[in-house]
Amino acid sequence: MRAERFSANVRRICVAVSLCVGFFTAPGPLTARTSVRLGGLGTGWIEVLDDGAFGRACPVPAGGMVCEAPPGSFSAVWARAGDRQCARVLARTSAFGLPACSRAEGRAAFPFVRVSYTEPDLPVQVSLTCFSPLQLGDTGGSALPILLLIMRVENLARAEADVAAAVSWQPWLGSPTNEGRSVALRAIPARGGAVGLRFDGPPLADTKPEDLRLHNFRGSHAIVGEVRSSEVEWSVTTWDAASRPTWWDRFASEGRVGEGVSQAPAEAAMPAGCVALRTRLRPGAVRDLAFAISWHQTRFYDSAMMPWRPVAALQYRDAEHLAVFGLEQRHALLAFAEEWQTWLQQSEMGARMIERLATDLEEAVVQTLLGFPDDHQSRPPLVFQSLDEAGKPLTLRARQRRQGPLLAVFPALDARELASRIPGADAHDAGNDEPLGAWLRMTSKHASRCGAAAWLSDVWNGLRDRVLAWLDAERRDREALTACLDLAATLNDTTVAEQCQALLRSPEQPTWLLETAADAWTEWYRLLGVSMDTRLGVLSIEPAQLDGVQRLDGPVFGGGYVGHVTAKWGGGRVEVRWRLMRVLTLAQPGGDRAGRMTETRSVESLQTLRVSTGQLLRTPKALLTHNRLPVGSQCVLDGGVASIRLDAPLRLYPGDVLTIVLEDEEKSPAHEP
Repeated sequence: MRAERFSANVRRICVAVSLCVGFFTAPGPLTARTSVRLGGLGTGWIEVLDDGAFGRACPVPAGGMVCEAPPGSFSAVWARAGDRQCARVLARTSAFGLPACSRAEGRAAFPFVRVSYTEPDLPVQVSLTCFSPLQLGDTGGSALPILLLIMRVENLARAEADVAAAVSWQPWLGSPTNEGRSVALRAIPARGGAVGLRFDGPPLADTKPEDLRLHNFRGSHAIVGEVRSSEVEWSVTTWDAASRPTWWDRFASEGRVGEGVSQAPAEAAMPAGCVALRTRLRPGAVRDLAFAISWHQTRFYDSAMMPWRPVAALQYRDAEHLAVFGLEQRHALLAFAEEWQTWLQQSEMGARMIERLATDLEEAVVQTLLGFPDDHQSRPPLVFQSLDEAGKPLTLRARQRRQGPLLAVFPALDARELASRIPGADAHDAGNDEPLGAWLRMTSKHASRCGAAAWLSDVWNGLRDRVLAWLDAERRDREALTACLDLAATLNDTTVAEQCQALLRSPEQPTWLLETAADAWTEWYRLLGVSMDTRLGVLSIEPAQLDGVQRLDGPVFGGGYVGHVTAKWGGGRVEVRWRLMRVLTLAQPGGDRAGRMTETRSVESLQTLRVSTGQLLRTPKALLTHNRLPVGSQCVLDGGVASIRLDAPLRLYPGDVLTIVLEDEEKSPAHEP
């Protein structure tokens, strides 16, 4: 007996040490299996693998500290129909040697992981959907530290089946010095359609630690299950994840995990908790069993030990509040999160690129700092920063690759970061990590997509002397010069514009260009070639490579708007169908509501249309309809592009459809009767 107890203690210590060491591991590459990091803007993330297993976790990206996969975090299912009974962990393997599913087929595309499980011993079909909130253009709605899990079970048996789903969670609260022993657990009573457990981290010590980032492992966590229906019964329990789950045998026999909540044993190295939902299904019936996991902090520290206030802390008092909100709004959160993917999947072109688009969007969302400086100001400004894997701000050169997804989904945050990341006075120096040229390229790109807002004029006035000094330098690239010219023309700065034009005309102009690989979102934008200037009222449909392209079809994320284009070229005819789905107005970077976007009612006046025709047409004639009503216009061909001037400005509302048909006005003899 003494030897068995000694062996158990040794195993517990070894598992605890392995987890504690994980708190300080450097952020390396993701797990070899396909996985995504689910989490909100600057909220931290949880890695979810393509078989539904939980991987690594990061409480705060700005802190640059990553935890290894906690063994006590996993999900499971149990079912009984007639004489068939089975319980399985929803993953390919289990840290405790528990029976796992024999086959799991999953797809991981941020912000979703969808898995379908095949298990011959289970009388039900099980699928799992994990996702984190993501709302197009809404910073507050996308900065929620919530992970939602929806288990869909379908009774395949001819008899009624009892089914249960369980989610166990081991929080990353605490630190290697206390091994999680100071974590307090309490029940979340069954009210408001949710029941579960709350974990509260250890209180602050009287003496500050040498590394203030240890405070990032405090706060609260919560795991809750949805019990809105009387047909769903629940059970919860707590346990020590340093050894085999004490509740597993009961769950495998009857689909329950415990009678109530009690504190984990005092010597528990890894406090964890489990929530189970149980229901009965008729033959062929389908039911969703929903869970939410959340984490909450009132303050966090970045890699420079600077304190910050999270966005979610302004509206939600703790993790329990967040988790209950997530379950209450799970249908709306799901609809918002899958909106942009649904638009792409409806397009053959978009379906081929969705994996790359999701990967770039994941990096731009989860690897960020978003918060308010904790400097005792009454109304501190919201700060947004793109971070590297170590939690440090990206250089402006590296930041260029993040701009594509930010412009498409969060253009206001792109403006906020550009307004705050003005290069230094020596930005023209080739050895500087933040060249002015990179800033000019990104700012010009932002202005062309979203318009020149007031913040750009303010920044330009303070940066003008540095731009003039940069123009006199020996090293600069043509792309940056072109961007500088565009900005100067937009802001009516004739002096800078004339110098840029003179340098661009000079044949001896030296070039210095650091190539930056284009992100998938920029490639998608160029592929469709659709842009709409809501200020000038110009809609352009000019694909980057028209030769060989006969059809374009897909959504357009234009920064200030979202639309859908379908275009066909061939047979001496060009047909374009443009549907405006959403128009958005960006808040100013300096305002209290910066980073948010509000939906406006319409595009005030559309006056000109530009459509690529290539070599198909010589004397094009345009036929326009707006919501099936004819629109008067005049068409002129200019270098393979048909420029269509409307007789009267056209107001477009979300949902409106504009159809353009271009044909040669003079038909060839072969087509004459």
